[in-house]
Amino acid sequence: MKNSAAPAAKKASAPPRRTPQRDALEALLEGNTSHPSAERLHAALKRRFPGLSLATVYNNLQKLVSLGRLAELRFDPERSRFDPDLGVHAHMFCLACGAVYDIRRPAPRPPEPRSCGGFRTVHSETVFRGYCRPCAAKSSKSSKRRTRPCAKKKKKR
Repeated sequence: MKNSAAPAAKKASAPPRRTPQRDALEALLEGNTSHPSAERLHAALKRRFPGLSLATVYNNLQKLVSLGRLAELRFDPERSRFDPDLGVHAHMFCLACGAVYDIRRPAPRPPEPRSCGGFRTVHSETVFRGYCRPCAAKSSKSSKRRTRPCAKKKKKR
């Protein structure tokens, strides 16, 4: 005779366990407008927690993202960046130095669902890619130095 016991009910997910590392990570992120990467956060926390692994930092960041307390920004081709500011705003990403700046602007109106085949917009983001003021200034200075006439005129003998 087969065992007809009902499958065990799924356990409700418990709140995340508080650890000194997670508390320090959250404190480091609070009010942080630099949009740090996991690597940068790991370097800052490693001074206080020498045995802290990068994987632990990534896992804690992903947990904070899944809890809705942090936004993961994926527009940097090198690495994910993290933003504790969950308010409506856009970002400017510098293609030269990788700096990320917040741009305050009104929330964009999502498209009507019928105009995109019934797709329901849940989230949208705006990212401007370009050059921050210091990088644009460096670029214009270096391009002026490299500018040469197209062809030198030959002297007649």
